[in-house]
Amino acid sequence: MKLVSLVKAKLIATWNGLRKGEFTQKVSLLAGATAGAYALNLAAAPLLTRIYTTAAFGHVQIYTSLMAFIIVFAALRYELSVVLPEDDDVAANLVAVSFTAILLVTAMIATAVFFALHYHRLWRRAAELGGYLWLLPVGAFGVGVYQLLNTWGLRHHAYKDVALSKFSQIGAQVAIQVGIGFATHGSMGGLIIGDACGRVSGSLRIAKVTFRRDWQRLRRVRPGTMWQAAKRYRNFPLVLAGSGLINSAGLQIVPLLLSAFYAPEMVGLYAVTDRTMQVPSVLVGQAVSQVYMVKAAQLGTSAPRTLRKLFTEIVTRSLLYGIVPLLLLCAVAPALFAIVFGESWRMAGTYARVLAPVYYLSFIHACTGMTLNMLERQHWQLAWDTSRLIVVGLTVVLGASAGLGSTSLLSAFAGVSATAYAVHIALCYRAIAHCERRSVRLEENLQAVPVLTS
Repeated sequence: MKLVSLVKAKLIATWNGLRKGEFTQKVSLLAGATAGAYALNLAAAPLLTRIYTTAAFGHVQIYTSLMAFIIVFAALRYELSVVLPEDDDVAANLVAVSFTAILLVTAMIATAVFFALHYHRLWRRAAELGGYLWLLPVGAFGVGVYQLLNTWGLRHHAYKDVALSKFSQIGAQVAIQVGIGFATHGSMGGLIIGDACGRVSGSLRIAKVTFRRDWQRLRRVRPGTMWQAAKRYRNFPLVLAGSGLINSAGLQIVPLLLSAFYAPEMVGLYAVTDRTMQVPSVLVGQAVSQVYMVKAAQLGTSAPRTLRKLFTEIVTRSLLYGIVPLLLLCAVAPALFAIVFGESWRMAGTYARVLAPVYYLSFIHACTGMTLNMLERQHWQLAWDTSRLIVVGLTVVLGASAGLGSTSLLSAFAGVSATAYAVHIALCYRAIAHCERRSVRLEENLQAVPVLTS
């Protein structure tokens, strides 16, 4: 696809331009900032779990799951196209297109919130979240602008500003959640307000730098040039937004369905379990994925055999290095969660024990999950995303309808999800092997061509 070819070319150019250590340094800066910000969020978790109840975390999990969908299409994926044009004026027009999309999406979400609140029979949990649902359009606007400014900052190598914005975002979120929690004795509104305000505050620092540096260029944007840029990069909303929604649905459908069948306390326990167990994927998996994505784009056509060795090495090491933590977690998870988060969260440790195989394989997926896209096997990726969504959704709905307890249901979900991740790893390996066989056939055909001599 032309879209993927453009992205691949940009990634290869970035790799070639920064391969003398600069690329690694800047990836390390961004990965380190992400890790530090997430570590701050994680460090606050034992305090938050003692301020807020399991039911409060259950309600906020519904909110954050909805936000996860919004993140995918807040700017209709136009923000990703900002890094592609060689001309900064074209990129500035894409910034304007993205911002317009953010305003439209925010208005659509506000309309949806209105109907959810006034016709809450359409969604049983809307009545429980109440007026806090109005923070969804606020969060949508904040996350859309944040992603757009981050991409624009990366285009202009403002890595330090992007890195510091992550700390600003998480710092504001944690401070507000703790402050309101103490002031209101653990009202769920503190968690939701903190999340929404954090998303908005993350944009402030980088917005200040952007307008000081680029205001003259941005003010030259006109509706006609915006329309041309929107048409030129129309595949971003038409292709990437849809596939991104399906992928996000496969991840977020579980807490949303759990909220429909089980009490908020159970959803809250699951939320803390998921938040804790995602630590390896966030702290390590994202950094590995950033570097691997560039290497996969480079090696997929030029040296697929080397890519296969790299992929096999990452998967093998992840499996080997993760087995001991997996066994230890299964042994001590309930007691560990009770010590760290409080006795009322012991059941979350039981959930962690049940779900451990899923997070074990999802870590490998976090490291190598971009393989199919980088090798232009989007139809394979789309088929896997869709299949996972259907199978996981059916597992939860049928299990809950059959009256399964929470632990039994999560055990069934764990089996299905672990199998899905294993299938994705196998598909990635098969795609690389296919590229390698094609490369070998091409070499053989070239060698078979007779050489004309005079």
